[in-house]
Amino acid sequence: MQVVHTGFNSATGIQLHAHPDGDLHEFHYFVEGRGTFWNNGSEMAVEPGTLFLSGPGESHRAAARADDRFRLYWLLFTPSDDPDGLLPRLQARFESQACITIGKGQATTFEDIRRRWASNDPLAKRSADYRFAALLCDLAAGPRGGAIGHGHYVEEAMGMMQATLHEPVDLAALAAHLGIDKTYFVRLFKRHVGVPPMRYFLDLRLDSAKHRLMGGDESLRTIALDLGFHDEFHFSHQFKAHVGVSPQAFKANPGA
Repeated sequence: MQVVHTGFNSATGIQLHAHPDGDLHEFHYFVEGRGTFWNNGSEMAVEPGTLFLSGPGESHRAAARADDRFRLYWLLFTPSDDPDGLLPRLQARFESQACITIGKGQATTFEDIRRRWASNDPLAKRSADYRFAALLCDLAAGPRGGAIGHGHYVEEAMGMMQATLHEPVDLAALAAHLGIDKTYFVRLFKRHVGVPPMRYFLDLRLDSAKHRLMGGDESLRTIALDLGFHDEFHFSHQFKAHVGVSPQAFKANPGA
């Protein structure tokens, strides 16, 4: 199994799309938010902790309930090498492309895969495939419970930041909410996630922006304000500084 692309998004919906080329499959893992997911004509309820699988060429979209918002991870993969027949076993769990409930505790697993895949280190990037393969084995084997062992402080902090992308982060207030010292929190977070909390928060905002730039016709101003940037100019500056190209250039050619 090979991870082709993955990311995080915070939005009120997913626009209708499909992946007709090759053998691409897509996961949508909803950490928060309630609504409806449509896959090839089938309509399914979205609840926190649900995972959806869309196969090659299957059109799918999602919409949150009024006054609600999704927090989700998406992951494109291809079964380029599947000697153990993992994909058929996985598809059987989804019962003809429906969804399964895996709980909110898998957010740290998807986040770990996302960060590994986004790394510039070839070995770290390659490790995303192994981490993903382990997840698929667990999913194919059947239901599992419990949270991933990254520490409940880090997991709770990640969830809080993911849920409030449109608001500024106050590290002192966040640490106080967790009941730990701010300096200790920053050190703990960096040890488990690999980057300081504020860089992680900015990465989430930019990752969500990339997904929205690829999938719709929203203006830069709408995206910028919805994700907590001061304006579209601040957003464009941060985007180019960390992604390497302007939002307009990325939208025109996201694969460059």
